[in-house]
Amino acid sequence: MLDWTQEQLAVITSPPNARLLVNAGPGTGKTAVACGRIAHLINHLHIAPSQVWLISFTRTAVHELRGRISSCLAQEHHALAVRIATIDAHAWAIHSGFNQDASLAGGYESNIRNVIELVRKHEGVFEYLSEVQHLFIDEAQDVVGTRCELLLEIISCLPESTGVTILADEAQAIYGFAEDECGMADNDNLPVAIRKYFPAFIEKYLTEIRRTNDRTLCRIFSEGRKIVSGCDNGIKQLDDI
Repeated sequence: MLDWTQEQLAVITSPPNARLLVNAGPGTGKTAVACGRIAHLINHLHIAPSQVWLISFTRTAVHELRGRISSCLAQEHHALAVRIATIDAHAWAIHSGFNQDASLAGGYESNIRNVIELVRKHEGVFEYLSEVQHLFIDEAQDVVGTRCELLLEIISCLPESTGVTILADEAQAIYGFAEDECGMADNDNLPVAIRKYFPAFIEKYLTEIRRTNDRTLCRIFSEGRKIVSGCDNGIKQLDDI
């Protein structure tokens, strides 16, 4: 078992049906905590691996996450059953599974729009989503536009008993502005939208740097994060300096 901090344990051991928005700065162990929470749900709370979904931002991250999750599990092969994929891959699974005329001919954006309509209206999709026991969304600060809209729709359709853990570092958002099909600027990334539409989510913070013991680097990380994010939830430095 890793040497978890109290902040990290508060996320990892939260009830399985908890809905969390976790803001974590660089070096605070965000990915390790996500993997630790998944392992806790499977190892100790006996949630079936296939009922855990993890949505990540890139295919490279998906590959890395599966490997790291397997190293945390009591039975490593259970990692193969966890539904880990990008937003577009999850969207295509829904689209192709519930629309016999599904096609990528219109591109990924068109696919996302079609899936949003399926999530809103298709009873089979409701049943499909009812099997999810916990949904993880990583790098949520970079989820904007139609993909943000899709994830909001999916969350709204999940049963109340389904837990959700959203992980983000809003100071590292790479899409400050996104334009929809009408050319309108939309600044709402997923964490902002969650606060707006799902105020019952509990916000937690990972602030203690685990990547380095260098006081200067800790100070740079902390002060830089405050400047970029415009908030006071900076990273905790050694001895709170």
